[in-house]
Amino acid sequence: ARCSMAQAAPGSRVRPHAPHVVSEVVVQLAMEHLAVDFPAQTDCDENGDCLSPLNNFNAFCRQSSTADSRATMQTTSRAHSDWLYPEPSQTMLFLDWDDTLFPTTEFFDQWGLEHTQPLCLERLDKERQRDVQEWQKSLKEYMQQACCLSECVVIVTNSRRPWVSDCIERFAPELGEVFDRTERAPRVVYARECLKPSRREQSAQMYPTRRRSNVDHTPPSEEEMTEEMTKAKFAAMKQEAELFYMRYPGQSWKNILSCGDMRYEHFAVQELSYKRVPVGKERFRTKSLLLPLEPTVSELALRLQFCKLMLPAYIFYDGDFEVDLQSAPVPLTAVADALRLPALAKLPFSDHAWGRAPRPESEEEVHQSLANLAIIVHESLFD
Repeated sequence: ARCSMAQAAPGSRVRPHAPHVVSEVVVQLAMEHLAVDFPAQTDCDENGDCLSPLNNFNAFCRQSSTADSRATMQTTSRAHSDWLYPEPSQTMLFLDWDDTLFPTTEFFDQWGLEHTQPLCLERLDKERQRDVQEWQKSLKEYMQQACCLSECVVIVTNSRRPWVSDCIERFAPELGEVFDRTERAPRVVYARECLKPSRREQSAQMYPTRRRSNVDHTPPSEEEMTEEMTKAKFAAMKQEAELFYMRYPGQSWKNILSCGDMRYEHFAVQELSYKRVPVGKERFRTKSLLLPLEPTVSELALRLQFCKLMLPAYIFYDGDFEVDLQSAPVPLTAVADALRLPALAKLPFSDHAWGRAPRPESEEEVHQSLANLAIIVHESLFD
């Protein structure tokens, strides 16, 4: 596939560097879901572009991703590193936990599961068992993809320690191997711990009673809750960004993506950008995805599958974007417009991922849509 090494203009669709970092998973997804065979030998597409043998290409991806990132850290100076913004060594991902990765509302408020007890699939009906297993699989694959594309994947939550590890242990134990890695394991940051002591105490009074002991207090207003939770998220993001972007002298901040279902994350990453004091000719790209609230388990599973394939496009976009998938009239069009990917807007993809349509009746239809999405992302990176 073609790849230009010339620096792209700000906001341009074509990404200039290191497509090998992202293509392994994209190609693998297409191979898994598409109902046609990819060429085993070098071939050309209808435009005459060379298609590399997939086996060799995938092996190259696995070998070069980590090595190239380490080389980047060792040899790159600030003056010449900006075009490396999508490298794993220059990219940060901030992910919310509750109702972004983990179906908190559905499990505990709708299904009535006990959060202190391990999940027993046998006690669920067949449909719920299937939904849970699909979500577990989708979450693990999403986190693996995220850790492939970034050396700093941080789950930032306003819940209390050890909420995330408890959720993983009791509801998604297979995910533990991703967090137990010696390299590129996701970090979990409990945002309220990053606040100053006085604010931490105040924030504890505001937090939902499911994850704290009962406290007699006057419920905070929505504005107060938003302000306090945003401050906690901002403090956590700032702390982690300062730690990550200090790998060599004068390293500039380059590429941060935030995904969450609350406006806390959206406001926090905006404030992170606004308050950042640039180093030299710094180009700090901030990207925010506001996801729909309170997804069902099946909605979240499909959303994670979509987001896994879209992560390379988000990361390689050379500019800022803010996408509100809660209020967008057509969510897929909102994403397509933000990334300048017109082909994405034409993709038949179920609105079930955004909580706007029933579960797709045909599993084959979902697989075909995911395969077509993989191809769109792949072509956008190699065009």
